[in-house]
Amino acid sequence: MKQVFKYDSNGNYVEPVLIEADAPLPKNCTDKPLPQPCWKPVFKNGAWVETATESERNPSPPPIELSPTEILQAENDDLKRQMAQLNADFSAFMDYIFSGGVA
Repeated sequence: MKQVFKYDSNGNYVEPVLIEADAPLPKNCTDKPLPQPCWKPVFKNGAWVETATESERNPSPPPIELSPTEILQAENDDLKRQMAQLNADFSAFMDYIFSGGVA
């Protein structure tokens, strides 16, 4: 037995196929090994060609999803920063008023 590689009418890899060692190659099959690593091979002009794009070979990691608790914690932290800024602004305004800043 030997393994050959089946491709469709467009040359896209389909599946490995086992045949008898002395059997002729079936239609749309080749005994040429697939390139490694192998993402999206196409059999073209008697050779395998890797057609996967860079983004297909190295996909971006999925966005980090926060749990409801983490979302509430982030919102709470943001509100704390806003309150601290409001307190600082109010304190500065009161210092201005009490220091006779109004003529």
